[in-house]
Amino acid sequence: MGAPDFDQVLEQGEVYKPIADSQKNENWKEEALSFLEKVWSYISSDARYFTLVRISGKRVRYGFIEAADPATTRRQILAALMSIKRELDLGESVYFQVLPLARKPPKGRGSAADVKVGKWLWADIDYKREVSEGAPFTKEGEDYSLEALYEEGGKLIRVERPPLKLVLKEVEEATGLVPSLVVDSGCGYHLYFMLTQEIEAKRLQRLESWLIDTLQKSGISVDTKSK
Repeated sequence: MGAPDFDQVLEQGEVYKPIADSQKNENWKEEALSFLEKVWSYISSDARYFTLVRISGKRVRYGFIEAADPATTRRQILAALMSIKRELDLGESVYFQVLPLARKPPKGRGSAADVKVGKWLWADIDYKREVSEGAPFTKEGEDYSLEALYEEGGKLIRVERPPLKLVLKEVEEATGLVPSLVVDSGCGYHLYFMLTQEIEAKRLQRLESWLIDTLQKSGISVDTKSK
């Protein structure tokens, strides 16, 4: 399968810092709102609900934003962001689902059967590995590069994240594509590729598999569970 049809309006991508970095970024709310409005903007009536996942220890909660007119959806997202910020300050983890749901699940976050359309592909690229020894440290470089060592669950984790420009070059050489959006995920980058149109879910799944398989074959450290 060749490269699918993508919208390359944002040639170099826009980089968003995670909401968890809001103490370092005074514009976190505006950036997060801009990001979610882009990702959750749909025309299809099958894009009815957007999902936020909140995790605290073993407790998992799901929140749903119902698609409406742009102003109403914007108010819902803003309200959710303020709630998210409070929960992050209390140590909870918050995630969002990229794809919209056609119906609100009776329980849980829904399943693949609840997804009818989509217009985004994505890839989670990580640059972390477990090591046996070392002292914790963090060293930030230019263009989002990062070296770090930290403890997680009793393990030592080493991070060696290359500059974003280099990653984008490798991705473009492997796929012929430049991400429309990039999120600084801490240990790596989340890449989002916007299609020129909303397509049915089965076709989207095939394209997502193509993207992840192509990146993996090129030697890029991509999470294969995301496809």
